[in-house]
Amino acid sequence: MLITGDASNNSLGFSIGVESGTYNENITYSKLSFDKLVKFAKAYPRVELVFGHEVSGLFDIVYMKL
Repeated sequence: MLITGDASNNSLGFSIGVESGTYNENITYSKLSFDKLVKFAKAYPRVELVFGHEVSGLFDIVYMKL
């Protein structure tokens, strides 16, 4: 499993080749990160991608008291 974070916000954008867009601080770096994700996904098709804005409800967060 690979969590893409904001390098790819959702599965629809990823599937049609649209990176996160103009809200990124560095659009050039964002495009490079997106392209690396695409290459990774092609090289490792068995790895499940979890997209940055689709994580809600997939994981239980456990907070520990220090």
